[in-house]
Amino acid sequence: IIAAMHPLDGSQMKVQRAKQHLEALRRRSNRFTERDPCVLRPNKENLAPGELSARFEFREYPPPIWGAIVGDVVHNLRAALEHITFQLAMLTEKGPNRRTQFPISETREDFERVSPGMLDRVLPAAHPTIEELQPYNSSDWPETVLLAILARMDNADKHRVIIPTIN
Repeated sequence: IIAAMHPLDGSQMKVQRAKQHLEALRRRSNRFTERDPCVLRPNKENLAPGELSARFEFREYPPPIWGAIVGDVVHNLRAALEHITFQLAMLTEKGPNRRTQFPISETREDFERVSPGMLDRVLPAAHPTIEELQPYNSSDWPETVLLAILARMDNADKHRVIIPTIN
């Protein structure tokens, strides 16, 4: 017996998987920082009176696999948006096509250029909400700005491994 899935189950599974990756990364990060991978060394050379200077010396760098894990998180979150958009197109007579996707645009001009092809088969009632979520509509941190970061990181991860750093 195959249980029927809710139309948004795919999206929810992608978000859940992203959370699992984040939790795994958090555990790895905690183990890494417990090893005290870097030390702050005062720099006393060539300083004027009253100046302070220091440098970090790294005994160990974050493992490169962290970049792949971050890429998995980003991809799963981006895919969740695609799943929702696909389901919104399923509610129309035409249904989705290969171009159906959730646009993320940093400028109104870009949104007006790309969204017609991406949203032409998506339920029209959803268009205003999708546009409202676009990063160019608000400097409201973090909700809309994070979409721009998500899009940039997802695109970067498709072409190269994201290099993790500790800040």
